[in-house]
Order: sequence, then structure tokens, then C-alpha cells
Amino acid sequence: MTFIVLFLGFLVVFLLVLYGLGIIRIQPKSLKTIDTQQGTLAKNSAKLSTSLITAKLRGASNMQDLPLKQRLDEQLFSAGIQISFGQFVALTLPIAALITLGLFLGASLSLPVAIPLALAIWLMMVNIYLKRKQYKRRARFEHDFVDVVATIARAISVGASLQEAFRVVCEEFSGPVRDEFNRMRQDILFGRTPQQAITMAAARLQLQDFDFFALSVITQIESGGNLGKSMDSLREIILNRQTLIRQLKVKTANAKFQVRFFIGMPIVMGIGMYFFDRQNVMYFLGPEGKDMGRALVIWMFCGILLVRYMNKKALDG
Repeated sequence: MTFIVLFLGFLVVFLLVLYGLGIIRIQPKSLKTIDTQQGTLAKNSAKLSTSLITAKLRGASNMQDLPLKQRLDEQLFSAGIQISFGQFVALTLPIAALITLGLFLGASLSLPVAIPLALAIWLMMVNIYLKRKQYKRRARFEHDFVDVVATIARAISVGASLQEAFRVVCEEFSGPVRDEFNRMRQDILFGRTPQQAITMAAARLQLQDFDFFALSVITQIESGGNLGKSMDSLREIILNRQTLIRQLKVKTANAKFQVRFFIGMPIVMGIGMYFFDRQNVMYFLGPEGKDMGRALVIWMFCGILLVRYMNKKALDG
């Protein structure tokens, strides 16, 4: 019975990790237009809303059409890890073996119980690591993106093509900006259309600023127009949007701190009790209190999800 419960728990964790990595999807994500009091930004956002969703779904569709291995490689690339998914698994799988050994020897769990539990812990660690790397990479990309748009606008205004503008960006910038624009150039050279290359990059980055950029470029390619002026207008929109986001972060900082406090408090208290009151803690790991221990873990997990949900609903209004 214990093995069945652990196996089902491992399966749930495994599916959640796959969903977090974007390998499986429940429903396509829609983009919300920023609601502001500034008239110009509100009008521009309203005009872009429908097309942004279209561009986003195009990128998601392209990602879904790729083989599983290539989708996994794309997830690693979006985290700034320049190796294949097979190599990444080979490098991190020894961690699962060490966790299994620790559970088998340290916690005295049998191998049929220790192996799925260790794999579940390993999958969660990999997911957290990749999400953290992707978040940092997106932040670095977003920090330089306004200057990137200005560079592209200058290059287009002097008569450069879109690919030449991407080459200028690769020469003048470093880090994730250079990697992404170089990847788009390579995709175009290998036979993808500029629209496909840009929407693939949008699906990897999951940044709304880049979605605005992708929409502008795709619209200009398909319908024609002055791409240089479009980039200048886009630069102002992104600057206004980033200003609003910074103001929003200041206003929601207190709510985010409260969520982290209530989520972290039971974990910190549990660790503290393990060191200062180990006898009572070990009771929940023994044969008499193991059922109560499982119930405590389940209720703590449900409480974390409830606090996060309530905070998200409060922030969304």
C-alpha cells in the first residue's frame, strides 16, 4: 500500500514537472493587455491585443509540432544551458542516485520506496533549477531589450535588412540577447521563415515585451510598412510598460513578502524542531505516527497552494 501511494505521488509530481517545463499543456495561455490610465498606451495595447494572442499561439503551435527531444532542448536553451537534454540528464542523474542512497541508508527506506521518492525529488530539483535559470535569463534579456529595439530601428532606418539588423544586435550585445538573435539568424539560414524564427523565439522567451516586438515585425513583413517607425513606437510602448511594471512591483511587494513568509514558516519550524525536539519529530516518521505525518505533509502542501492561489487572486483583482 505504501509503495502504491508513493508511486502515485511520484506520478503526480512527474506530470506537474512536465507541465512546468512546457512539455504538456492543459490549455494555451492567453495574453492580457495591460490596463493603464495613460490614454496612448491603452489605445496601443488594445490594438495589439488580438494580434498578440495570434502571434503567441503561432509560436506555441510551432513548439508543439517539434519532436519531444527538440522541445526539451529548446527548454534548456531558454535556460541558457548550451547542451542537449540527454547530456543534461546524464550530468544530473547521479544526483538522483545519491538521493536514493541517502534515503536507503540514512532514512532506512527500502529500495522500492527510495527509488521513486528519489526520482520525484530529483525531478522537482531539476524543474526548480531550470525555472530559476530561465527567470534570470529573461530578466537579463528584458533589461537590454529596449536598447535592442533602438538598435534595430537605427539599422532599419539606414537601409539594412532584418537579418542585417539581427547581425548588428549580435555584434553589439552579449548574453541572452546575442544568443536569441543569433539563434533566429541560424533558423532563417536553415530554411525557416522570419515569422517562424521570431515566433519560436517568442515561445522560448515567454516575454510580453518580445511578443510586442514579434507582432510588429510579423505585421510589417506580411502587410508592409515602415519597420523603422514601428520600432520607434514600440520602444516607447515598452518603456511605458516597464515603468508601470516597476510601480506595480512596489505596490505588491508587501503581499509577496506575506506569501513567502507563510509558505516558509512551517518549513523553517519543522527544521528547527528536528534539531531541538527530535524525539517528537521522529514520532511522525515511526510506525505509530507515520499516517499522521503524511497527513501533516499533505495539509501543509494544500495550505501552500491555497495561500498562493489567494495571493494571485488578490493581485489580479
